[in-house]
Amino acid sequence: MPATCLSPNALRYECAAMLAYGAKCSVGDQLHPNGTLDPSTYEIIGEAYREVEAKEPWCREAEQVFDLAILSSEAESHTHRDAPSDEGACRVLLESHFLFGLIDRTMDFARYKALVLPDDIRIDAELKTRLGAYLAQGGRIILSGDSGLWKDRAEFAFDLGAAYDGLSPYYPPDNEANRGHDYLLPVPELRSPFVNMPQVMYERSHRIRVTDGESLGQIFDPYFNRTWDHFCSHQHTPNLEHPSGFDCGVRHGAILYFAHPVFRHYRAYGAVAYREFIVKAIRAFLGSTLTLSTNLPSTARLSLTTQSDENRHILHLLYAPTVSRGGVMQLSGGNTSGGKSVEVIEELPPLHDVEVTLRAPTTVVSARLVPSGEDLPHERQGDRVTIRLPRFSCHAMVEFQR
Repeated sequence: MPATCLSPNALRYECAAMLAYGAKCSVGDQLHPNGTLDPSTYEIIGEAYREVEAKEPWCREAEQVFDLAILSSEAESHTHRDAPSDEGACRVLLESHFLFGLIDRTMDFARYKALVLPDDIRIDAELKTRLGAYLAQGGRIILSGDSGLWKDRAEFAFDLGAAYDGLSPYYPPDNEANRGHDYLLPVPELRSPFVNMPQVMYERSHRIRVTDGESLGQIFDPYFNRTWDHFCSHQHTPNLEHPSGFDCGVRHGAILYFAHPVFRHYRAYGAVAYREFIVKAIRAFLGSTLTLSTNLPSTARLSLTTQSDENRHILHLLYAPTVSRGGVMQLSGGNTSGGKSVEVIEELPPLHDVEVTLRAPTTVVSARLVPSGEDLPHERQGDRVTIRLPRFSCHAMVEFQR
């Protein structure tokens, strides 16, 4: 889209996001055939790049700090792009302010505290060997749905602390008008605060019974699969009053498993209660090893980089709410006109009273906003340093000098 079609605030945010995630800024333009540069375009670019120039000293040679990595479903399948499991996992982790990267099996696992294998990554001998070595070195893995099953048989490649009983018989048939789904009810500490009843799940689960692991909650079956002979409601059959005896997930040692393909499910339906269940389970699983915690809203973004030569960490905070604009219009006579729906950034409202706590084993000498140089009060408790920003808009950078 031409730069002149965008709000200048959109380009400011995009450039800030490039810096926050360790990329170099690159803004293209298509020169008019008459060879004349458009002043409006370059005024917008110039405004954004003036901010980039001021921030560059804290972004050069900066490396991302990660807690987790998503082992890409797209890279494993080699058959499709924009894998919904990858996108769902990214959305869950982004919206919940985890520090994470996206990798394939050829990359080094050792730098990550945990690996997420989202929904459909079956295990072959090579991957089992690599993951086994990673676990032996103290790593952790998070599995969901089909992930963790052997590629060539219906058995788990790892000890989940649970007995496996195959796929649930309750699932959506090919005819979308007839659906049968099961329900999950997480244990109380993993539930969303506003849901205390079984939640319908629109994806088929695997049947597990926890043995020596720790259950994440219970599965409730529906009264029946919806068919032409057995039908109820417009989307799903209600759940039976008593649990099925199967578990919706398990935690066992260094492995966390969700019985549903929860990441693809969140990508498709976006329900907050689903995300909160996943996130609470992951936070409980990783505990105090996580580097950051914050009160930022889910629409904000957060990243952490390190500059070894400068002996400092840089915390990036981003906020720019989007709104859906555009799309196809229905005209008289049944004709349509228009383009596609796009996510637009227009206003950059400020956030207030933002708090971030950083796990910093080494001593933090100072915390300050950059490039302005304004000192920020910080509190230290053990290996945690907490800073508070009274206000910021679009992009804030905090330098932690070690």
